[in-house]
Amino acid sequence: MIEAAAFLKEHPQLITEPKGDPTQGGSDAAPDDDATDSSISGLSSTRSRDASGPGSQRGAGTGEIKLPPARGGGHFGVSAAEDGRNAGVPAGGHAGGRSLKGKHGRRSQRLPKRGGFGARGSATAGDGPRDPADADACREAALTLLDAAARPRKALAQRLAGKGYDELVIETTVSRLEELGLVDDEAYAEGFLRYCLKRNLGERGAVREMVRKGLERPLAEQVVAKAVRQGLFIDSAYELGRKVACKTQGMDLQKRKRRLWAAAGRKGHSPEAIRQVAADLFTNEDL
Repeated sequence: MIEAAAFLKEHPQLITEPKGDPTQGGSDAAPDDDATDSSISGLSSTRSRDASGPGSQRGAGTGEIKLPPARGGGHFGVSAAEDGRNAGVPAGGHAGGRSLKGKHGRRSQRLPKRGGFGARGSATAGDGPRDPADADACREAALTLLDAAARPRKALAQRLAGKGYDELVIETTVSRLEELGLVDDEAYAEGFLRYCLKRNLGERGAVREMVRKGLERPLAEQVVAKAVRQGLFIDSAYELGRKVACKTQGMDLQKRKRRLWAAAGRKGHSPEAIRQVAADLFTNEDL
């Protein structure tokens, strides 16, 4: 009623003037209280009807106007993301806290299958293979690893052990693959030697890399010694020397030789090969 009275003060033209008392003989008579109350009640009803649009509903037995629910099931005037956060649910997800990204969203981090390719020790979907003594599962895991890349015997056994298989099962599996020719350390060493020469590595550098890859040191030294007799590492040293000479052209001669010794030493070349390359490629005639 107080709000309706304030509205009438702002809009006095809406108030219907009551007829004066004929005995008073004029229009200056005071308005009737009952007529004023009825006008205020009518205006209150009109404002209530105007406020009640097609989308609003008045609560039963109360003066509260209930607004319709927002599109999408949230609260009116609140976005779906805010509504989810208020309910303890992450936006775009569910109560479990896992993100539900679409195919164009951020890729979820998936763990590899139990004992399968890409599994390393405890980083699998479980705690390892269901049966560490399962020879069939161990063989399948070994074949999957070999299908991705050739591996020496020791490296393959280390990967299978990291998956959780028993030592005896691994030894039996790798020995059988070796009999079938699927695991061949000597062939792997010869193929890896070509990779080392392409990187201009020396004898010591090639042996170091082969051992790091899982080859036995005696086998690595045997393959490298054969390449030394063929002069392959001399050619590698000269190729490295030509690259250093091209990069250091115009520098002081001693500085150029120091650059050669530093680069060839890191690659694992012998001092004899470095001296031979320095004497042939780094002379005063090049300045």
